[in-house]
Amino acid sequence: MSLSFKDQTQLIAAWLEPFTPHTRRTYQSDLHRFQSTIRRPLTNVTVNDLEYFQETLRDLHPRSQVRIMASLSSLFGFAYRERFLNEDPSRGLRRLKIPISQEPYWLSQEQLGVLLASAPTPRDQVLLRILADTGLTVGEVCKLTWSQVHLERRPEPYITVTSPQGVTRQLSLSADLIPLLQSMKVDHEPTDMVFRSSRSTLLHPSQVFRIVRDAGQRAHLPRKISPSCLRHSYARQALVNGLSLEELQYRLGHQTLQPTMEYVRWLTESHKYPSMLSRDRNRAHQISRE
Repeated sequence: MSLSFKDQTQLIAAWLEPFTPHTRRTYQSDLHRFQSTIRRPLTNVTVNDLEYFQETLRDLHPRSQVRIMASLSSLFGFAYRERFLNEDPSRGLRRLKIPISQEPYWLSQEQLGVLLASAPTPRDQVLLRILADTGLTVGEVCKLTWSQVHLERRPEPYITVTSPQGVTRQLSLSADLIPLLQSMKVDHEPTDMVFRSSRSTLLHPSQVFRIVRDAGQRAHLPRKISPSCLRHSYARQALVNGLSLEELQYRLGHQTLQPTMEYVRWLTESHKYPSMLSRDRNRAHQISRE
């Protein structure tokens, strides 16, 4: 057992530390579900325990199943590398895969236009536009400060976002967003948050989900939508417009190309844009073989 951690509470805290607050909350919830089912310390968990727990997740959405098991694998891998465990029980686990046919829900350009027009306040309008125009995650948009918004830069204004791994992305802003952002920026310091609640406090991720959901209802969209739907829609449209896989990976902040390639697979399987995506489809197949 590692001398670095006195108990598993310290180990778990160290494992969670590099992640964003939103990811930490999600992983803590996943771990609580696991510990409520498998009532034993991490040092006693076996691959059979993990397989049993995996079976208890069958009623969840496939993506939720994969995420939960991936978070546990991350924890056990960390515990093994830190010598808290003598072996990693997750190594022998049969991995779940999301079927390629599990296509995400994304909006057409017409639906996006109706959605953006349905925003009841300037703040919500700008929030929806930034999510739709940049593909930011909920965590990134909630933490966005005015120091990250560069309205006077040429040839085009942009925002900068830095990942937990220290990688900074520069994302262009639409010209029609500039006057809206300029009016919001009045009397704000560079360290102030761009988006605040009605009480002038930090906008919570749950509030962003609610703003997007309510806008979708006002726009009479056929399904409930979430911020991830706007991110998916951004990625799809970028590929349709001819953006390369590598550039889309950069814009979305993906650490590897694999998650970015999924958009190509979803689009080519739908047979909607075969000619536009043939180059990136071949690129995706090439990377898969590497």
